[in-house]
Amino acid sequence: MDKTMWIIMAIGVTVAVILSIYAIIDASNKTQDTSERMKLINGEISVFQYCSHIGKAAVDDENCKEFNLLYGPNR
Repeated sequence: MDKTMWIIMAIGVTVAVILSIYAIIDASNKTQDTSERMKLINGEISVFQYCSHIGKAAVDDENCKEFNLLYGPNR
């Protein structure tokens, strides 16, 4: 095989590794958010702790509506 083929294969492997790492990190973040939601439902953490932990995702979360009104960007 010539150099061009080796370069194309190396780029393909690199892209595959990067996408695999991204998928693992994304799945891990979803699992953490789910465990935090269960802690909130079970009463182990407060709404403030939950909404602070999930950060920007709190904008779309129905559990954080009051939190957003109290601690939103306009306050």
